[in-house]
Amino acid sequence: VVLVDEAEGADLTKPPKEALEELKPSPLDFVVVAYGEPGKDYEALKEALKREPRYVGLLGSRRKVKELLAKLRVEAGLDEGALKYRLYAPVGLNIGADDPAEVAISILAEIVSLRRGVEAPHLSVVGQGP
Repeated sequence: VVLVDEAEGADLTKPPKEALEELKPSPLDFVVVAYGEPGKDYEALKEALKREPRYVGLLGSRRKVKELLAKLRVEAGLDEGALKYRLYAPVGLNIGADDPAEVAISILAEIVSLRRGVEAPHLSVVGQGP
């Protein structure tokens, strides 16, 4: 699901770079990367982080997250210190979500908690070492 202010921005056929160039996320925006293909996830994550939205979430296993973070450090020159307060990966709050609907709720709950400034049990491993 792509949530944008204007319906014409929700085109899932565009490559990540092109889609993010058109959407132009600002420091007030929240971006969730959930392609499900490591190559597309990497490209979307790299492009989203370049644009500096307030929040970038990545859907995926802890193993996938660690692999993509390592690749970002090497290929894109991004360090974990710079990502620590913007990148949430794996995305979502730790509510024991088990199916797609519950995962979606945990992601939206994480975004709401950050918007409201409320402490919550994040799943993210960013900033926790290698």
